[in-house]
Amino acid sequence: MKIKDIKVNEEGLYFYPKELKDEIIKPSFKASKTVQILAGYFSIDSFLVIIDGLEVFFNNDGVVNIIIGVPKSGLDPHNKKLIEAIKLSESNDEIVKAYGDEIVYQAGQLKNELRKDRIRTFAYLIKKGSVRVKFAILKDGHVHSKVFIFEDAEDGLAVSGAANFSVNAFESDHNNTHVVQSYEDEKTLKQFQKLKDKVQRYWDNKSDWDAQCGFTDCLRRRPAPAFPARSACACLPPIHRMNGGISICRSNGTQSGLCGAP
Repeated sequence: MKIKDIKVNEEGLYFYPKELKDEIIKPSFKASKTVQILAGYFSIDSFLVIIDGLEVFFNNDGVVNIIIGVPKSGLDPHNKKLIEAIKLSESNDEIVKAYGDEIVYQAGQLKNELRKDRIRTFAYLIKKGSVRVKFAILKDGHVHSKVFIFEDAEDGLAVSGAANFSVNAFESDHNNTHVVQSYEDEKTLKQFQKLKDKVQRYWDNKSDWDAQCGFTDCLRRRPAPAFPARSACACLPPIHRMNGGISICRSNGTQSGLCGAP
């Protein structure tokens, strides 16, 4: 299956969750080699409701980049399981040995493993490099965009609108969602490229607010050494409280809390 095989409705607009999930999200994963997700929060549980597409995607060595925007008040509680999975992937080298690719990526097996232990299975995907996570923090404001970029070797498809990457978005909530194809015409190619470039600049820490943005590859107890030289750390207390002292950092010229602690 290829991205071009996905049948997008004439308007490119979706409002109902089942249509978005079944007509766009699942087949886009099946067709893609790489996926980028920019959202306000990400639910591990959402993987189960689109599992048919994910099993094909991971079996084809697909990689998902996830960027979570963090408001001043701290991470949304919906991200809690994601944070626990990141912590587990960093602290437990044995997790890779606990699963074999031939087991997890077989048809039906990823679904079974996620049902048994979502956090541990997601930690495995992170440890193996199938899922990569970064966090976007603005000094003033909040990265609140929701954009999903799907690409195969030749073409791409962008999903943007009000929906986060969550069970509710794919099962119950009505959201305005716009689907843009890179291959339809020159106008949609430009729209797709602009959305893709924006997400990529967040991932590369090269956004329009470069001096005020900071990213981490994941939450770390000692994040400072992992940051590029230009990035200074300042921790967000609400995240400390929620995650037992784990730090998340932003570059705003100051450093405090657990960031850089020996």
